[in-house]
Amino acid sequence: MKKLLLAVAFAATLSVTATSGQAQQIPDPRVADLVQAGKIRVGLFLPQFSKDAVTGELKGVRVEIARALAARIGVQVVLLEHPTPPAAVACLKTSACDFLFMSLDLFMSLDARAAGDLSPPVFQFDFTLLVPAGSAIRGVADADRLGVRIAAIRNHSSTNELSRL
Repeated sequence: MKKLLLAVAFAATLSVTATSGQAQQIPDPRVADLVQAGKIRVGLFLPQFSKDAVTGELKGVRVEIARALAARIGVQVVLLEHPTPPAAVACLKTSACDFLFMSLDLFMSLDARAAGDLSPPVFQFDFTLLVPAGSAIRGVADADRLGVRIAAIRNHSSTNELSRL
């Protein structure tokens, strides 16, 4: 369980140290178990990744961060695909994954605290609306009024955050 917090916290520092050129590899006790295992198992769930139709290779921001983290630690990355966030959390609970990328609201709604802990945020996403060309809607305030229907993905982080606002 501590591996989740430690691995993701280490990922958060990756962006700072990755730009410093050839960073010196210093043994880090926070990731010693991952180094000893020789791999880091990263649970991903849709829509956190896409899959190349020809090669089957996984792609996406989280995939690239996982690969960079594994390279930084000096271990192999194992990307584990899951169809849903609850399936990914189950992977963590059974210790089949070392860490996940997950938003705070999703973490809390799935009661994932039993599986691990959160690191400081690694990245922030800004959400928006997609409207047809020529629409009078130019911003969230234009859409957030009586009679305007907004389609959204149930229980998705963007939906939860927009509903809260």
